[in-house]
Amino acid sequence: MKPAESIDKINADLPKAPPFSLRRIFKGASIYAFGEVLVGASGFFLIPLYTRVLTPEDYGIMGYLQVFLQIATVIVAFGFHGAQTRYYYENVTDENAVGRFLFTINLVPLAAGFLLILPLSVAGYYGTWTFGSSNIPFSPFMILTLWTVILQVIANNATNYYKAKQNFFVAAILQVTRFLSITGFSLLFVLGYDMGALGRVSGLFVGMALFLVFSFSVYARNFVWKPSLGALKYAAAFGAPIVIHLLSSTIHTAIDRVMLERYVSLADLGIYTLSMTVGHALGMFVSSFNQAFQPGYFQLMSSNRKDKELQIIRTFKLFLIIMTAISSIGIILGGPFLKVFAGPRFEATIWVFPWVILSVFMGSFYFFFVSPVFFFKKTKFLPLITGLSAVVNVFLNLLLIPEWGITGAAVATVISHVVQSLSSLWVGNSIYSMQWPYGLMAIAISIVCLSLYFTM
Repeated sequence: MKPAESIDKINADLPKAPPFSLRRIFKGASIYAFGEVLVGASGFFLIPLYTRVLTPEDYGIMGYLQVFLQIATVIVAFGFHGAQTRYYYENVTDENAVGRFLFTINLVPLAAGFLLILPLSVAGYYGTWTFGSSNIPFSPFMILTLWTVILQVIANNATNYYKAKQNFFVAAILQVTRFLSITGFSLLFVLGYDMGALGRVSGLFVGMALFLVFSFSVYARNFVWKPSLGALKYAAAFGAPIVIHLLSSTIHTAIDRVMLERYVSLADLGIYTLSMTVGHALGMFVSSFNQAFQPGYFQLMSSNRKDKELQIIRTFKLFLIIMTAISSIGIILGGPFLKVFAGPRFEATIWVFPWVILSVFMGSFYFFFVSPVFFFKKTKFLPLITGLSAVVNVFLNLLLIPEWGITGAAVATVISHVVQSLSSLWVGNSIYSMQWPYGLMAIAISIVCLSLYFTM
């Protein structure tokens, strides 16, 4: 089936969408970015406070636990947030169907909590389990992390629902509330009770729990409290390839910390974790832009407009110019900034941070290139894209970490992100051919790479 025929078929199944608007995308991106930055502020804006109280070893524990949090969240969520967006657009006029779908997908994390995590928590509490080569206690660190997973999955479903509806105000309110709750309790436990890494883990759990009470009370108003087997099958069919994709993506972005924990000290792992935290402030912008762009992309591709490719390329060019400017400035000024911002105990972050910025920049192309995969429901290709980049990342980490330590892990991340973007370009264009501005892309990459070269 040709792309044009596929679009016509999808158009027949979808309710009429409002017109594509570049202004709406940037409005959404700015609001999403505001919310995302505030959520990430518990790990970014408060860094000067945390680095004066927490040790590099504390950051090492937090970074190691973050890997388990991310992987478990992907498994429990099972890609249902993506299915939620698609199902909403296919059934936007059927409130009963949407309500039953929302109720059904939120039963899954609850079941996972009571059937899997509860018995594991009891066994871990009464046992003397440890994990990692550093023998981190399972109780309370891992127990709190696993229960945070359940809370986070449901909370993410709530926030993503309003993003799918392009209800920017409600989505931003939920993000701000999440930030205030998590940050407030983290400060209480870390600064007020001097609990170290455990205070940060406890703050995340308690803050997420309080946020869920607020967000769920708003989100659940859209429920029809009756489970639907059909909705569950739809979500599972849509989510299965996505969960493999997201799991591969998580391994791609987080497995380096597991490997580092075996080869370097907890202090070095903490340096690397802090570098990733600061560097991914740029990742927040990329994620926010993508979340604003995707609904607009779906609307545009579902319309009968003749200038679809022109609108997509215009959006991409503007995004690329902004990313190039931010990345170059961040690489050049990041070192002097971090010396003051992170404090003397974490000064070594200045050697890793530029590589982290470069990796985020190189990976940002992926979100545009992969869009046809989601629109045309070709999600079976996602595991190939992220699986390949994950394999490359693991191989390079095994090769580079023993010799170069945390710098080797950062270089491996850059190369694997290049592989991810190139593979998504190939797959995306095979589904829906686009004439991307390769000349402008080459210039942008050269500028960012030169910025890195002159800071070395």
